[in-house]
Amino acid sequence: IVKGNTLSGLTCIMTGKSSLIERNEFKQIVVEQGGKVSSSITGKVDIVLLGDSAGPAKVKAIAQLQQDGSKIRTVTDQEFLQMIGKSN
Repeated sequence: IVKGNTLSGLTCIMTGKSSLIERNEFKQIVVEQGGKVSSSITGKVDIVLLGDSAGPAKVKAIAQLQQDGSKIRTVTDQEFLQMIGKSN
């Protein structure tokens, strides 16, 4: 993956499991694309890669933040890869 700035200034987190991207690869991509990786769902998170079997507490936290006006956005693994210009 080529370094870039696709995620510059954005904070991202991955929750659940993905068949397309490993958690460590996700972290590496985010950093290489200029973003930050978060370890928890907060109002500071911009993008959540919502994988399979995402915990119900995290899904509820995301929904609550969105309801409260947060700009948090959920994407699938495929959508994330498309965002950074790498499609499977």
